Amino acid sequence: MNRYEDFRRGILEQAESSSRWNGHIMKTTYGLAHEYGIPENRVREQLVALANSGFISLAAWDGEHERPYNEWLNADALFSNTTDGGHVRIRLLSAGGELLSKTPKSPIGFTDSSNV
Repeated sequence: MNRYEDFRRGILEQAESSSRWNGHIMKTTYGLAHEYGIPENRVREQLVALANSGFISLAAWDGEHERPYNEWLNADALFSNTTDGGHVRIRLLSAGGELLSKTPKSPIGFTDSSNV
């Protein structure tokens, strides 16, 4: 799995976890870039692609209400908005949950030492 696949899976998993208690995760693109080791402009592209595919909903607070990504003038306006500390709100949609359930879980790094 490459960094971009790790990023997409990670976002879906984080959104799935939060859907159980508050319905969304709040992230900054620079924070996600640091977390996954990919350029911030690629983080933005990946988030918009996940939203366009119907896997996540992507929104940001505009000072009055939460506005979906496609209601902003453009992606730059969404991601450069500082009203909410530069955070975007990400929710898992049912298609994202289905995709996540079909994707095999990656190993967590343990090996079987019983045969050593």
